[in-house]
Amino acid sequence: RDVLAHDFAVVLLDVRMPTMNGFELAELIREHPRTHSLPIIFLTAGDADEFPLERAYALGAVDYLTKPFNPVVLRAKVAVFIDLYRKNAELARIEEERHRAQLRSRDARLRLILDNIRDYAFIGTDVDRVVTEWEGGAAAITGWPPDAVLGRCVDLLFTPEDQAAGQPEQEARNALAHGRAEDRRWHVRRDGTRFFADGVMVPLRDEAGVHAGFAKIIRDATVEKLAAERLAESEQQLGESRRQAEAERERLLRELQAASERMRDIFHRAPAIMCVMSGPEHVIDMANQ
Repeated sequence: RDVLAHDFAVVLLDVRMPTMNGFELAELIREHPRTHSLPIIFLTAGDADEFPLERAYALGAVDYLTKPFNPVVLRAKVAVFIDLYRKNAELARIEEERHRAQLRSRDARLRLILDNIRDYAFIGTDVDRVVTEWEGGAAAITGWPPDAVLGRCVDLLFTPEDQAAGQPEQEARNALAHGRAEDRRWHVRRDGTRFFADGVMVPLRDEAGVHAGFAKIIRDATVEKLAAERLAESEQQLGESRRQAEAERERLLRELQAASERMRDIFHRAPAIMCVMSGPEHVIDMANQ
């Protein structure tokens, strides 16, 4: 229980113990990942020539001593592993500090980037979509300052009709199911006005792969949306004008054709000689009956 709860530099393990001998205990120690490489020095009261070296070293033993042992020798052997343990601990501390320094540098750089990006809103939430981060242009785009929105559900950005239709929950489900959920819809600012947002939601997972929350990135695309709607309206109006012009052209063609047919009928039914001549020789091209 102790070796699973605490870090040890070395274990002194008596071979002959009641209930469980030293080798059986060593096997249990080796089975756990936390203590797999823990150094073991076996102590035995038996004959040194009869000590099972192969089994001991197979269990990761680094040495063994026979009783009665010399305390000076034992302290010297233990001191080697304590010194090694302390050096490894110091190296681990240095590596951890270096890693933390890298994280602080990275976080500072990310903070600098977020503080200077005003066209995009970076929103972080927990698994229940409660806002935990409100960065970038989130305040400028939505009108909500961080202190007024942190701890509240991000669903407040959705229009009442989208909330009633369950769109926030559906967006979260899509993000979990597919790794991302694109979001292009009208949202609501703090003052009640609406803006068209173009963005995406992705799930956040920790190192173990456990779902820890969501990240939502949106951009105010209201101008582009309104321009697209105006363009579509203009194209619709232009299309309608073209359809009206085509219909008018067809009507005129039909009237012209009808008039031509009437003239041809009059030409052929006239009770007099009628003909069409061309050229200086007055060549007859067409004549009635």
